[in-house]
This record gives sequence, structure tokens and C-alpha cells, in this order.
Amino acid sequence: MRSPSILQLVAVLAERAPSVSAQLVQTAGIATRSPKHAHLNAFVAGLSAHQREDLASLLQYERNASVHDALVALQEQVESAGWIISAEGKALELEPNGSTLAEEFITQVSA
Repeated sequence: MRSPSILQLVAVLAERAPSVSAQLVQTAGIATRSPKHAHLNAFVAGLSAHQREDLASLLQYERNASVHDALVALQEQVESAGWIISAEGKALELEPNGSTLAEEFITQVSA
């Protein structure tokens, strides 16, 4: 088994980055399967195919940006507040490839 790495966390986040909402907008023409948000489905239903594609792109962009922002906040806490991220009792190197967590994430989801 390989040694724990912070890059494993980034890889999991990148693997889970595809937005379910973006996929629903693009493939099913709905925003959500929840009846609680029927108004959003009505909005999406009124869009053209091109507009739904653009909305799906925007939703995916915002999802990636949110994960990026969370990683920036985590890195700031490690650097400024002295937090330690550890696995199996060992502190993990925060920038094993010389890049921040957020930069690693963007590189992986852009590949």
C-alpha cells in the first residue's frame, strides 16, 4: 500500500467533481429531481438546448470553483493557524508537487 498523500484527497475531489445538476440540465432538461424545486425545473424547461448547455457549463464551473475555494481556505488554515492534515498518524506534506491543493485540483479537473 502506498504512503498517504494529500494528493489522494485532491484526486477523490476531482473524481467527484462532475456536477449532477449540470448533467440533469444537459441530458434530462431538468434542474433537480426534487419536487421541492419544481420552479427550477420550469425555468430549465423554458430554455433552448443551447441555453441548457450554457447553464450546464456554468453549473459545472461553479462546482469546480466551490471546491477550489474550499481547498484555498483549508490551505490558508494550515499555513496561518497551524492546522495539520494527517493520515495514519503522519502529517501530510501540503504541497508535495510544489503546487497548492487548489492548483492540483484545477489541474486534475482540467485534464
